[in-house]
Amino acid sequence: MNPTLWLELRLLLRFRSRKFWIVSALFVLVLFVFSFAVNAMAGHSGDASNALLGVDSFLLLALLLLIAGVTGAGRISQEREQRTLAGHLNTPIPIASIIRGKLFGTWAYCGWFLLLALPFFLWIGLKDGAAWGKIASLLPVIALSSMTVGALGIGFSGIFRRSLVSSLATGLFLLLWIAALPLLGFVHQIHLILDGSMPSPTPLANALFFAHNPFRVLMLVSHIDPSASPSPLWLYAYVLGVWATLSLLAFYAAVRSLRTGLFDRN
Repeated sequence: MNPTLWLELRLLLRFRSRKFWIVSALFVLVLFVFSFAVNAMAGHSGDASNALLGVDSFLLLALLLLIAGVTGAGRISQEREQRTLAGHLNTPIPIASIIRGKLFGTWAYCGWFLLLALPFFLWIGLKDGAAWGKIASLLPVIALSSMTVGALGIGFSGIFRRSLVSSLATGLFLLLWIAALPLLGFVHQIHLILDGSMPSPTPLANALFFAHNPFRVLMLVSHIDPSASPSPLWLYAYVLGVWATLSLLAFYAAVRSLRTGLFDRN
């Protein structure tokens, strides 16, 4: 087992820590409050399960993206601030293995919160047997997108020396990716409508501005309907390719940054 991963798991998953359980309890409380409110407003209508599944899935995605970004952004920069990073770099463990351990530790931490959310989705599935298919499609999208954001946080944590700066950089990237790019896409779409050339964005504009957005992918998956034409497989392959590319670039940036810093000290 990767020794860095073992250390990260001990640092992140502190089951004997009161702070760890307080954060976990707050996470569950937020999900419970929103689920209870939606269930109370929807009542026993036919769309109650769909409304509850939609709210819980989008809320879980937002929470996990936040947790993954904040956690990943502090894994390396915090060790720089605490002056413990040099001890890891001076061991025989390769730098790439150190980064992998921190990355897998971040993913495991996010997996813990995903595990805490599973009872809510199991409850929805027990209420409406037809929701199991959507649940099986939604959870992998949430997991993979949070893994991508965790990798991005690791990358920025390797580039910047201060955890605050790396957290701000990760947040800014998420803001540009999740909010600014779709906004530019909508501006482009309005421009097309005003010109009278095309009422919907071109395939290129859709690929650049919308398709890879985690919330957009979640919308596509959550609205799967047997009577509607399904999204083409190449679209999901493109999304996975973009997310994998972002993760690999972040991993490479963290490794290169640590190697450069090691050579500078020597």
